Amino acid sequence: MRLIILKFKVHTIKGFLSNKKPLIINCYSRDDDLREHTLWMNNSFKFHLCLIRFTHFWVFFQWDSHYKRMEVF
Repeated sequence: MRLIILKFKVHTIKGFLSNKKPLIINCYSRDDDLREHTLWMNNSFKFHLCLIRFTHFWVFFQWDSHYKRMEVF
Protein backbone atom coordinates (compact mmCIF):
# COMPACT_ATOMS: atom_id res chain seq x y z
CA MET A 1 0.00 0.00 0.00
CA ARG A 2 1.34 3.42 -0.99
CA LEU A 3 1.31 6.25 1.53
CA ILE A 4 -0.04 9.49 0.03
CA ILE A 5 1.15 12.76 1.53
CA LEU A 6 -0.58 15.97 0.43
CA LYS A 7 1.16 19.34 0.95
CA PHE A 8 -0.69 22.65 1.29
CA LYS A 9 0.14 26.29 1.93
CA VAL A 10 -2.55 28.06 3.96
CA HIS A 11 -2.67 31.86 3.80
CA THR A 12 -5.26 33.82 5.81
CA ILE A 13 -5.63 37.58 5.16
CA LYS A 14 -7.79 40.02 7.11
CA GLY A 15 -9.39 41.99 4.30
CA PHE A 16 -12.17 43.72 6.26
CA LEU A 17 -12.59 47.42 5.51
CA SER A 18 -12.72 48.28 9.22
CA ASN A 19 -9.64 48.19 11.44
CA LYS A 20 -11.54 48.86 14.68
CA LYS A 21 -11.54 45.18 15.76
CA PRO A 22 -8.93 42.52 14.94
CA LEU A 23 -9.64 39.10 13.50
CA ILE A 24 -8.41 36.47 15.96
CA ILE A 25 -7.66 33.02 14.58
CA ASN A 26 -6.44 29.77 16.10
CA CYS A 27 -5.52 26.82 13.86
CA TYR A 28 -5.11 23.39 15.39
CA SER A 29 -5.29 19.64 14.90
CA ARG A 30 -5.28 16.78 17.34
CA ASP A 31 -1.47 16.83 17.29
CA ASP A 32 -0.59 20.47 16.56
CA ASP A 33 -1.67 23.84 17.91
CA LEU A 34 -0.46 26.79 15.83
CA ARG A 35 -1.44 29.20 18.61
CA GLU A 36 -3.65 32.26 18.49
CA HIS A 37 -2.90 35.02 15.98
CA THR A 38 -4.35 38.53 15.97
CA LEU A 39 -4.77 40.05 12.51
CA TRP A 40 -5.38 43.72 11.87
CA MET A 41 -6.38 45.14 8.46
CA ASN A 42 -4.22 43.68 5.64
CA ASN A 43 -2.26 41.46 8.09
CA SER A 44 -1.89 37.80 7.27
CA PHE A 45 -0.96 34.44 8.77
CA LYS A 46 0.66 31.64 6.75
CA PHE A 47 1.53 28.05 7.47
CA HIS A 48 2.47 24.89 5.58
CA LEU A 49 0.60 21.66 6.11
CA CYS A 50 1.28 18.03 5.20
CA LEU A 51 -1.72 15.74 5.36
CA ILE A 52 -1.28 12.04 5.91
CA ARG A 53 -4.42 9.89 5.82
CA PHE A 54 -6.90 11.23 8.36
CA THR A 55 -5.35 14.51 9.51
CA HIS A 56 -8.01 17.07 10.48
CA PHE A 57 -7.32 20.77 10.97
CA TRP A 58 -9.77 23.23 12.50
CA VAL A 59 -9.70 27.01 12.59
CA PHE A 60 -11.46 29.10 15.20
CA PHE A 61 -12.29 32.65 14.03
CA GLN A 62 -13.36 35.53 16.26
CA TRP A 63 -14.19 39.03 15.09
CA ASP A 64 -15.79 41.34 17.65
CA SER A 65 -18.70 39.28 19.06
CA HIS A 66 -18.85 36.88 16.07
CA TYR A 67 -17.40 33.37 16.40
CA LYS A 68 -16.98 30.56 13.90
CA ARG A 69 -15.20 27.21 14.12
CA MET A 70 -14.56 25.44 10.82
CA GLU A 71 -12.95 22.19 9.82
CA VAL A 72 -10.64 23.24 6.99
CA PHE A 73 -8.90 19.91 6.25
